[in-house]
Amino acid sequence: MDSAGNPVRNRDRRPALLRLPYLPRTPPRALRTTDSITTQASSEKIPEPGRWLQFDWGEGPRITGRRTWLFCAWLSWSRFRVVIPVWDCTLGTLVACLDTTLRRIGGAPTYVLTDNAKTVTVEHIAGIPVRHPQMVAAGRHYGCQVVSCVPYDPESKGGAEATVRIAKGDLVPTAANLLPAYDSFAELADACLTWCDAVNSRRHRATGQIPASRLDVERTTLHVLPVEPPRSSSVPS
Repeated sequence: MDSAGNPVRNRDRRPALLRLPYLPRTPPRALRTTDSITTQASSEKIPEPGRWLQFDWGEGPRITGRRTWLFCAWLSWSRFRVVIPVWDCTLGTLVACLDTTLRRIGGAPTYVLTDNAKTVTVEHIAGIPVRHPQMVAAGRHYGCQVVSCVPYDPESKGGAEATVRIAKGDLVPTAANLLPAYDSFAELADACLTWCDAVNSRRHRATGQIPASRLDVERTTLHVLPVEPPRSSSVPS
């Protein structure tokens, strides 16, 4: 009965503290994949040391008319960047670039995150990514797990995307930057090493610290690498 003596139906008699507001179900972003690790990578705003390495590809400059590619990797906590020039994006080249990157940073993280290229994900079955067997074997070799981001969601590997953008702007000759053309692949490789040394020695805007110095800390959390690379790879010089 209310104050006027009229009956009141369906009134929630629970105490006010128990009458919680409606909570939405799982966010749509998380529903787009059943890979919980990928969803975690998308939402982890402050990464833990030693957990995430991201990589992506960018088109490099042409050398004597031949196309090149830039393998770009980014260690999430330290913001340490690695850029390696290559002639192609084949599976063997990818594994070789990963080996070179991991040896340059001094260890293997828990997860390696990238997009859904055929060299990493051969197909999706009921929304579940099926990894390329050789990439699974490579991850097992180094003691880390290769995972892919949510399809059509580049923000989940924004560090690698930014590395590609910055590296192309600084290393690929265009009419805007007026960089001279490279006479040889060795010249491009030297330019990439010089670029990496410069950006990793410069104070990062987000952390206020130098990535190379943060890598010294993060390296203590990385897994120890095997002495030899996987047999199927040919490490770039």
